[in-house]
Amino acid sequence: MATWFKWFENTTNDPKFKLVARRSGQPLVSVIGVWAATLERASEAKARGDISGLIPEVLDCQLDLEDGSSAKILEEMEAIGLIHDGRVAAWDNRQGTRATSAMSATAKTSTERSREYRQRRKAQSTNTNNMQQDLNQCDADATQCNDNATLMQRNATQCNADATTATDATLLDKIREDKMRVKEQEANASSPEPSGEAPGTRQGESEKEPSENEEPKKPKAKADEPVTEFTITLNSGEEYSVTQKDFDSWQTLYPNVNVSQELRNMKGWCDANPSRRKTKSGIKRFINGWLSREQNDSRTTTCPSYQPQGQPSCPTEHQLHMQEQRLLKERLLGMIHQKEGLSNQQTLNVTATSPQTPLLGGANG
Repeated sequence: MATWFKWFENTTNDPKFKLVARRSGQPLVSVIGVWAATLERASEAKARGDISGLIPEVLDCQLDLEDGSSAKILEEMEAIGLIHDGRVAAWDNRQGTRATSAMSATAKTSTERSREYRQRRKAQSTNTNNMQQDLNQCDADATQCNDNATLMQRNATQCNADATTATDATLLDKIREDKMRVKEQEANASSPEPSGEAPGTRQGESEKEPSENEEPKKPKAKADEPVTEFTITLNSGEEYSVTQKDFDSWQTLYPNVNVSQELRNMKGWCDANPSRRKTKSGIKRFINGWLSREQNDSRTTTCPSYQPQGQPSCPTEHQLHMQEQRLLKERLLGMIHQKEGLSNQQTLNVTATSPQTPLLGGANG
């Protein structure tokens, strides 16, 4: 079996070989060739490093050198310490002869190396399978943990839902109790004080049953409650309900205006002009302005100044009443003037046809 030896870098630049070349009178190329052949001989020897069997004349033939060249080169190499006692100096330290010899003695055959390679692959495959099983087990454990976490989350969600349901039920019960309490308070407030008499009657008065044609009396609306009969659509689409307090106030402030009809007119105008509807904060100002103009313009029959052009006239009942009053007054004045004219004409006729009064001392005289 072929062996090998170490060839160190920068050997061709080693100054020792240049010194050998100068002393031997041989070119550097020949010195390097002889050194390489010397190392090969030392590596092939049974006792590696031994060059006792090296023949200089054979080297001259192998390297195609002049006779005696190899001998001169070897002598100078021995003189500077590269060769000592028939051996390459420092072979064991630089070439590792002992380790190499041990390796050569214990060298394995290709079969043994193949067997060991298969065993290593098998061991690696076993380790890989074990690692994969461990990874699969870790994934299974992680999946189980996720499932447990999901189950715990579901249980917590269910608990929260149950708590929310219980809270909602409690709130509903509380709301019902509050409503019942308010109804009882309203019933107690509206019921007459106990005086030992039958409910709905007074002392000395019998209970009066409503007749069939008599309409039941409507409860009087409170001041702050909306009068549902009068609503005006706002720009947001909501319906603004007029309160009883505002309705009574407008009737007092504008006595010459039919407030009910004007509120209906306002609703119709807002329905017909959706782009000009009022806001919730400006609806009262709009109503007051409308009623104020109707109050101040009671002698006209046209609609308010903000009536859109092209719309039919919409005189109020009050304006129609005032117009009828003016027409009636004009008729009465005409009848008076006509009567006065007839009276003047009769006076003229009587004066013209009456006999002349005789002068004193006339015919009798």
